[in-house]
Amino acid sequence: MIGVVFEEGFREQGEALAAKLNLPLVQDPEAFQYGLRITSPGLEIADLHKKQRPIRVDFHQLNDERSGGDLLKAVNTKTHKTVLDATGGLGRDAFTLAKAGCTVILMEKNPIIHALLEDGLLRAKDLQAVQRMTLLHADSFSAIPEHPAEVIYLDPMYPARKKDALPKLEMQVFHALLGAEQNELELLQMALQHARKRVVVKRPIHAPVIQAPSLQFKGKTTRFDVYLK
Repeated sequence: MIGVVFEEGFREQGEALAAKLNLPLVQDPEAFQYGLRITSPGLEIADLHKKQRPIRVDFHQLNDERSGGDLLKAVNTKTHKTVLDATGGLGRDAFTLAKAGCTVILMEKNPIIHALLEDGLLRAKDLQAVQRMTLLHADSFSAIPEHPAEVIYLDPMYPARKKDALPKLEMQVFHALLGAEQNELELLQMALQHARKRVVVKRPIHAPVIQAPSLQFKGKTTRFDVYLK
């Protein structure tokens, strides 16, 4: 499904990455849907059969964007300064919170997504926000109790859309790597046991609540369900 490819001059790095992640090197692109590709701008995941923008973690680009109003309100970054992002993903929300002054621990259990995050953080280590971010290769169910924080932030995987048109590359890859099924209720209850102040859950705007929240902050396509301790 996914193998390692590399640009000319990156063979050594490519072979090392393939060995580290236990992935094959791509010899025949027809045999793979996706490639974990080492390039000059950074590590990325690309669809080897369709022209789509590859997935890459680029915190310098995010640093130039203004976003996160509802997220910052839901976390209440004016008061809460320590956040555990237990479902790190590509780190966008964690970076937004760090940019607002929070110290953020990110957990990501999938080794391929973790590698993308690790690469992105390394390339952006000059940014003050990135210096407030710590990445852990960990499963949130077992690691949450070991990392107490004022706020625990969750962005659980949402089931694939039941439409003929495929979702964008990022969602396709996440479903392929992580699967669509997560025990959202169990994860929320774990977070509620260990967050000191609140738990914030990111959801598509029309998705059902996992359990009744204390507060909600709604945007056009996304909402944040807030559970106060």
